[in-house]
Amino acid sequence: MKIASQAFVALVGILMIATPFAGEHVHDKGKVFIVQEHDELQIQFEIPAINVFEFEHRAQTAKQNQRVLAFLDSLAKPERFIEIKDSCQLTSSQEQFSEHYLKGEVHKHQHQHHHDSHEHSDVVFSFHYKCAEMATSFSFTVFEQTHHLHSLTAQWITNKGQGSEELSSKNSKLNW
Repeated sequence: MKIASQAFVALVGILMIATPFAGEHVHDKGKVFIVQEHDELQIQFEIPAINVFEFEHRAQTAKQNQRVLAFLDSLAKPERFIEIKDSCQLTSSQEQFSEHYLKGEVHKHQHQHHHDSHEHSDVVFSFHYKCAEMATSFSFTVFEQTHHLHSLTAQWITNKGQGSEELSSKNSKLNW
């Protein structure tokens, strides 16, 4: 069991380290990664910033800064992004975007990501849960919280297997 838990932690770490400023970037299409092992459930979203904030650069106005802050506040309510039909309790949430988008904030890796003003990037955030039983049913409400997000590629790994499915506002439920 200890080896399995270490594998889970390693896999979650890989998902969290996945650089939000690199890789495939397609407007209106996001990704969600779901990892579950026993009572641990980790869900990570990667959504183009244009679909979250309606811009892809550091906030330049008070209104843009407010959009980022409002989205940060919304992370306190994960049901705004995903509803889990099984008995799971949120234990933590993380985000990897505020330093990049908030006006006046210093980005830790600014020297590594100094590109032209047309930089494309994703908003990355995750939720960690403890579940009484294996979660098997999800409803993605994230489409209601974003601007013109057309699809979400869901990829998952659980004790029972792995899979992938394309989700949309019309097909926003995932079951296994």
